[in-house]
Amino acid sequence: MTLTKMKKQAMKMTKLILLTLLVSFSFSCSPEDGKDGAPGPQGEPGADGNANVIISDWFQIEFDYIDSTDTNAHMIIPIENLDGFLQNGGAILLYIKWDEGTFVDILPLPVDTRYFYIVSTLEGGIIFNAVDNNVSNLENTPQVTLQYVLIPGNASARMNLDGDKIPYQELMEYLNVE
Repeated sequence: MTLTKMKKQAMKMTKLILLTLLVSFSFSCSPEDGKDGAPGPQGEPGADGNANVIISDWFQIEFDYIDSTDTNAHMIIPIENLDGFLQNGGAILLYIKWDEGTFVDILPLPVDTRYFYIVSTLEGGIIFNAVDNNVSNLENTPQVTLQYVLIPGNASARMNLDGDKIPYQELMEYLNVE
């Protein structure tokens, strides 16, 4: 037997062995070989669909301070654990709603128009500052209300919140809140 014939025969034998292995592995890994196990236990309840966002009810303005000219006032809105919430990357959004009966306008604060409505934080709460003619007219009226939205750090990072003001309806749609 020549060297060439031996190589050809070795190649045939190698091909035959590889083909045999391929066919045997194809049939030996059938999914119908065993029965499915019993279902596992129920998992822990997950976070709610709005990423643990806290949305306050609409509330009327009750100033803590009004200056003597009735053009400058502030209100402290207490929020428990606000410092830790902010340190963990949480975001605060504050909205003001004007309800004129036939027309409702909801704006993210701060609003910088002819009048100024500024939002800042202090330990344990939000400060709503109003600079307006006759700021006392904003107080204790159902036509002018505020609402805050607290968005935890993980959700605010996904939403790319970095001091941005988000229109109210857009935020509610994003959070799937009615």
